[in-house]
Amino acid sequence: MDRLISLMTFVVTTGLLISNPACGVSPHKNDAIAIHFALVGPQAIDEDAIINIVSQRTTCELQQISAAYESRYGNKIIHDIRDHLTGKFEELMVALLTKCTDFYAQELYNALNGIRSNEKVLFDIFLTQNHIKLQAIQDVYQNNYQKSLKDDLEQFTTNNLKKLYIKMLETQRNESTDINYIDAEKDARELYHAAIPEDGAPKPDKFVEILTSVSYTQLRHTIMKFNDIFDQHIETVIDNNFVGDFSRTLIAIVQYARSKEGYIANRLYDGLTNDLDYQSLIRLMVIGKNVGLQSIREAIQIRHRVASEYFVSVS
Repeated sequence: MDRLISLMTFVVTTGLLISNPACGVSPHKNDAIAIHFALVGPQAIDEDAIINIVSQRTTCELQQISAAYESRYGNKIIHDIRDHLTGKFEELMVALLTKCTDFYAQELYNALNGIRSNEKVLFDIFLTQNHIKLQAIQDVYQNNYQKSLKDDLEQFTTNNLKKLYIKMLETQRNESTDINYIDAEKDARELYHAAIPEDGAPKPDKFVEILTSVSYTQLRHTIMKFNDIFDQHIETVIDNNFVGDFSRTLIAIVQYARSKEGYIANRLYDGLTNDLDYQSLIRLMVIGKNVGLQSIREAIQIRHRVASEYFVSVS
């Protein structure tokens, strides 16, 4: 079985909670030694040992392991990973051991410069990163590629989609968990009449304004109110009145607002069942580190009525 799928099996199906913003006490030096021995020991490369370590460490702990590895051996752990591993398993290990901001900046650069298809990359990253993290990604992008992320977005996206992503990049989304029920109803009505106006064509700017600025908690209640008032799902209204990448990105925002775990679960499900979209799986595993894979696993089971183990085993 492909080692990328083996790692996903271990992490997703065990439901390990590997999200932890604080760095606690962890045997980073011992982990660094174990990974080094697994790569260059007298026997064959011990991929299982690497999986067991990487899958059970937080994002913060993996960075501490990387620092301990370089301090002890004088080489960056990523360089040694590239020298001794191959294929998609190598790509995943490199992604998980790379600083998140560096990984996301590289993904965005590759997408915007035509190295790989850009639609899923853009909304996977823009949806799941808050304003502070997006700013950090912009700084890394500028430093690594000597041009701004905003300039590339303006060059390689067009029309309403450009407006949407620039707004997501520049707007500091409200992150409050408070709910204003009056605003939720007002926004729901404005979105409906922007999509189905009485006096002409749909008004995409209203969707851009609301879907990029209000908190996801508030947006979730706006979506519920939309359905209550108009007896229609907002995704259907969007799909019927907007087109292309713009429509799909609006729907992705709505789906993420409904449930961030559900959104990632659906994306993982699609990646596992639709011709094994390896790059999306790798990206989602990195994103999943910051969500908690137990909740993602549960969302897969609830939404698709089968255990995530099945999807991994048949891929």
